[in-house]
Amino acid sequence: MRKKVAQIFLVCCVGIAATLGGLFAVGVIGVPDAGLEDNAWGDVSDDKIEVITAVWIDNPNPAISLGGTSVE
Repeated sequence: MRKKVAQIFLVCCVGIAATLGGLFAVGVIGVPDAGLEDNAWGDVSDDKIEVITAVWIDNPNPAISLGGTSVE
């Protein structure tokens, strides 16, 4: 019984890995990328320093979208 369950588990893992590898190979899924676009000084006082940073994110994966997300 345990041997059969282990075989089924192994077949499922190999099948999932092969499917993901195939999707990556044909370009359906990809590796997300991110980087810095610009840095600038904002307001500077005795209590705080403001650093304004613009970043870019490229996510080539379908159905995973952040839309117009921004962080303040």
